[in-house]
Order: sequence, then structure tokens, then C-alpha cells
Amino acid sequence: MTNQPEEHKETRKEQSSPFELILFNDDYHDFDFVIEKLKEYCKHTDEQAEQSALIAHQNGECSVLVGSEEKIERAGKGMAKEGLTVDTRKVTA
Repeated sequence: MTNQPEEHKETRKEQSSPFELILFNDDYHDFDFVIEKLKEYCKHTDEQAEQSALIAHQNGECSVLVGSEEKIERAGKGMAKEGLTVDTRKVTA
């Protein structure tokens, strides 16, 4: 068994850490539009999309998707193109 240098272990951990997509509330889009886009880009069910839209409305933001950086970037770019305000964050323990 070989021991990997500590910095290599940390790099691997950072690469495998999940990311999240945050949806922010706005005054421009109605619930039906937001729900439709959550279903399209985040593959939410009707119920998940409704709950996420409501949480974003009430709290100002909602984490709507967790996954790899590539998956989150792809969904985030699509939602941003639709005019929704989103951000990506690295999930920290």
C-alpha cells in the first residue's frame, strides 16, 4: 500500500465535493414560469418545483440542485439564460 502525499488527498477531496445551485427570489417571474424551469433544468417533480419556488419566495433563496460542478454549471447556465437569478456554490461540511 502506498501513501499519497497530503496535498494530493486534499485535491481529490476538493474535486469530489458537491456543488449546489441556488435560486434567488425576484419580482419578475411568476410561480408557473419558475416551476416550469425547475422541472426542465433541475428535473424536479411538480411537487419539488412548487416547494422550491415557494421557499425561494419566502426566504429569498433556495438550494434547488446538488451535484457535480459540471451538472450544476449546466443547469445554472440554462436557468440564467431564461432570466432567473441563480448562483453556484461549493457545498462545505
